Parts: sequence; C-alpha cells; structure tokens
Amino acid sequence: MDLSGHGESGKTRIEYSSKLYADDIVAVANSLTAKNVILVGHSMSGSYVLEAAQFISNLKSIVVVDTLKNLDN
Repeated sequence: MDLSGHGESGKTRIEYSSKLYADDIVAVANSLTAKNVILVGHSMSGSYVLEAAQFISNLKSIVVVDTLKNLDN
C-alpha cells in the first residue's frame, strides 16, 4: 500500500504522524480477507509497521529493513 502523501496516494491530509500511518496500515490489514498478513516496512515505514502490528489479529510475520525504532515507547 502507498501511505498517505507517498507514492501514488493523494496528499489530502492536514496532519501526518506515525500514529495516523499506523492506523492506516491497521485499517487496510483488517479489511483483508487473507488468513495471514505479512507486514513489510522499509526505513521510516518500519516503525509504522511495528506500531500497527499490535492491532492486527491475523498477523503472521513482520519484516523491517533499515529501520530504527525505540521499542520502549
């Protein structure tokens, strides 16, 4: 998926934040009929994936590449 303001998606938001990106990922993942969801995040989007993963019940695995995230928060 293209995150809002990136790739082919529109730039219609007034505010952009890690939480809003994570919420978008959760909404898309939870709308899928797939039995297992694999999240992949590169660079900054890896932190969004880690945040979103907490709220996706059919999550199978996570792949993060070149990502820094303070896991205490």
